[in-house]
Formats: sequence, structure tokens, C-alpha cells
Amino acid sequence: MIEQEMIETELKVQEANQLEKECLEKFSKVLPELQEATTALQTLENKDFIEMKSFVNPPILIKKTLEGCFLILGRYYDVNIFFLP
Repeated sequence: MIEQEMIETELKVQEANQLEKECLEKFSKVLPELQEATTALQTLENKDFIEMKSFVNPPILIKKTLEGCFLILGRYYDVNIFFLP
């Protein structure tokens, strides 16, 4: 009984290690893009956000840009509420 539990536990540990390895590989591929986006975000000024917010019916690209900005900043905002008058 204990041996079976040890075997099952070891298999779960191996699965977790494999999952961690896959996640780290994927993260390492997107990390440069995240760093580039973070750098680009730092070039935006307050007036840029004011201009984006001024749209009554913003194009989807504006909404996606703001969603990305909020995500990179680690903040949650409902973009649809952001554009309310």
C-alpha cells in the first residue's frame, strides 16, 4: 500500500517537473517580447492615454492596446468601462 502511494507520488512529481520544464521553455520564448512591450509602454505619455480614452467608440486595436498596457502594468481594468463617458 505504502509502496503504491510512493510510486504514484513519484509519478506526480515527474509530471510536475515536466510541466515546469515546458512552462519555463515557453516563458523563455516570450520573455524578450514582454521586455520589448514593457519598454515600448514606458514611451507612452499621459496624453496618449487621454487621447485613447477620448474615443466614443474606439477601434478594436485601441481596446487591445489598452488591455495589453493594463496587463503589462499588472493592473486590471475593464476596458469597456474605461471608455464610458
